[in-house]
Amino acid sequence: MPKQIKTIRWSVELAASEFQLDRKTLSKRIRGGDIQPGSDGKFSTEQICAAVFGDYRREQLREMRERADKLELENQVTRGERIPIEDVLQVNNECDLAIRGIILTSKLPKESVNEIFEQLRAAGDAIARQTQPRG
Repeated sequence: MPKQIKTIRWSVELAASEFQLDRKTLSKRIRGGDIQPGSDGKFSTEQICAAVFGDYRREQLREMRERADKLELENQVTRGERIPIEDVLQVNNECDLAIRGIILTSKLPKESVNEIFEQLRAAGDAIARQTQPRG
């Protein structure tokens, strides 16, 4: 008859001691990982390792998705379907300077010039808001 192997079950206190973590830190990671204890109120080694070291498979998948997203954006730029934001901002700044120069040398009344500049500033602010990293 084959020898039966007894699996190790971990209490939070025992695992925290073994992995040299504060009990509260380990408990927080267990809750954050939505790791549920067994009917004995203890955790498997796999569950404790996931809490201590993170979910390696999930991180691999996240990294793979990020790489795919990056490649998709690069391909869109290559195909001309997307313009890099740096290029858009550079062209916008050059246009802004040219327009301001024309306005300053025009014979428009000062009030009109100020109103136009205010509109240009508002447009620039709107562009800046749209180009901020989202997160």
